[in-house]
Amino acid sequence: VGVIVLSVAFGLGHIVQGWDAVMTTAVLGAFWAVVYLRRRSTLAPVISHSGFNSLEILRVAITGP
Repeated sequence: VGVIVLSVAFGLGHIVQGWDAVMTTAVLGAFWAVVYLRRRSTLAPVISHSGFNSLEILRVAITGP
């Protein structure tokens, strides 16, 4: 239940980016929550999240919004 609530909240936190971003980030939030639960550490989800954000910034810089 906690993973679902976290994922929905994480997705809705990105609503200004559009519903496609809400769905994508909700799924990513669920993934990162499961990683946290399995590893009992925030390190892997934080590094994965920052890597994802870095790749998105690079993609936008190369191809545009």
